[in-house]
Amino acid sequence: MAQVLLSAHIAEKLQQIAEERGATLMELVEQIVEDYLAQTQYDEASDPAIGLLRGPVDLADNAKAILISEIQNESGWTQKETIG
Repeated sequence: MAQVLLSAHIAEKLQQIAEERGATLMELVEQIVEDYLAQTQYDEASDPAIGLLRGPVDLADNAKAILISEIQNESGWTQKETIG
């Protein structure tokens, strides 16, 4: 449990709203905070940056495999042969 200091003006308004709703001040504040947190959760579907760029999303995990797959004779890339 945590304590929050509110100005007298805000505390009075919240108390009035709580009484109108038949709730305690604590219940009202908890509901307000829960509603706020639910609205501010990150939603990938609404993120305008998602889908902005095309290409593989696993570059860091598969960098070597991606580079190897891009090697061509005329590209200047070479691959050392393994001695086995």
